[in-house]
Amino acid sequence: MNKVGASLLLSSCLLVLGCGQSAPSALVRSEVVAPGAECPAGGTRLSFGVDADRSGALEGEEVSTSTFVCNGEAGAAGSRGETGSPGSPGAAAVNPTVTPVSSAGDAGNCVGTGGVKVQMGNGPATYVCNGASGTTGASGETGAAGESATVTPVSSAGEAGNCVGTGGVKVQVGNGPAVYACNGEAGAQGNDGPSGFNSLIFMNDEPVGLNCPAGGLRLDVGLDDGEGGGVERDGTLQSGEIDQTRYICGTYAPVFRSFAVPPTSAHTVDVTVGTPWTGEVPMSVAWDGTNYWFATGTDRQGGRLIKTDASFNHVASYGDPGDTGNYRSVTTQVDGVPPLLVTRAWDESISSVSESNGAITLTPVSRLDTSPGVCYSRDPALSWDPSTSEWIGRTGDTYHRFDTSFGYLGAFVFTNDPINSSLPVSIVAHKGRILAYMNDTNSLAVFSRDGVKLEELALPDGPDVAFGMSIANGKLWLADFTSSPMSFKAYDVLE
Repeated sequence: MNKVGASLLLSSCLLVLGCGQSAPSALVRSEVVAPGAECPAGGTRLSFGVDADRSGALEGEEVSTSTFVCNGEAGAAGSRGETGSPGSPGAAAVNPTVTPVSSAGDAGNCVGTGGVKVQMGNGPATYVCNGASGTTGASGETGAAGESATVTPVSSAGEAGNCVGTGGVKVQVGNGPAVYACNGEAGAQGNDGPSGFNSLIFMNDEPVGLNCPAGGLRLDVGLDDGEGGGVERDGTLQSGEIDQTRYICGTYAPVFRSFAVPPTSAHTVDVTVGTPWTGEVPMSVAWDGTNYWFATGTDRQGGRLIKTDASFNHVASYGDPGDTGNYRSVTTQVDGVPPLLVTRAWDESISSVSESNGAITLTPVSRLDTSPGVCYSRDPALSWDPSTSEWIGRTGDTYHRFDTSFGYLGAFVFTNDPINSSLPVSIVAHKGRILAYMNDTNSLAVFSRDGVKLEELALPDGPDVAFGMSIANGKLWLADFTSSPMSFKAYDVLE
């Protein structure tokens, strides 16, 4: 075989090894050609094609193209020439390069199928593309169903001498031999673990406040594990050991008993005592531990502070026709403990009250000032809420919260407010709840501290319209300006 034939044979081997296995491979076959029409001096024929039947040999019907590499014809014998000088080494033989082509194709060839590119030196490239994937063959017939396996528990008594003392399971396929999987032997007992922490439950009284408006019990639950800086296993539940807290609260169920204050006799606190203003009406009442103080006012100017003893005997009246006090709310921060605080209409001022030599002095303390520069309210009211240490103040038809020094904290919002705003309505704080007089139903609504209405209670012998509401000497007072004479009504609040 000549050098060309050997080179082509090597090329064909490279082509076979370079083909992919997922689709039929491209092959090259070389054959020696006897002298004839294609190659007068004989040569080699190269056949290219796809191994469609994957036989590993390129058969006649698989050949897609052929080319010939011919031997040169023998020339006539020349005369013997002189021996020439040695020539320079000739150029190396050119072997074909075979390059795989992916399914992306190369120069538009073998797109989607891939194949190989064959090139002799710098000559033109020849592409041999893989055949397209054939259609999926039909599914084969379903094989016969296998026999089911049964798994049967085996007790520690064993079965057929297997798993005695441990128990396990027996696995059997059809009627075949049984296989036993036995439990392992019991291991030695491990060492005792550390003792767990005891659970502790501590029960304490819960005072009247936001958690229990009528008081109740507080249950603290946790482990005696020393968390949070506590001491473990000391039998005491410290604050850092508390995991849960629950409250069992008493029921808030006020019962009212009313009586008019005072009787219409010579010394009363109705507004006909002393020198009344035209249109003077009752507003509020406070108790300083010794005396009652009743505030009255009018629509524009004037009003009085009327002082009585504990039996409602008149002691003094402060306020003359020339006075522009126009009092609205008189109160104490703690029921029965001075000093007195009063609010006045139109300027929303808050003043402390001192009495000396038959006269009173008002010392400004603050103002119920929520919107400086706007029209002042004619009906400012003030009530202390001991459950939150806050003042509840009314300006116009809006209620607001203030700290101990009357710093503004924000509006007090009734989330389901049924209050009739056509007439003034008062509220007072009482044992963690907010009590509000309802003009339209002549009743008392009880609200939670976050403004949710809890219940509405009828007021026996209640006033038709009440301008003001107060807590004084443990009683709930309503200023009744529809009675004759106009007076105050007090209710015992029993819980």
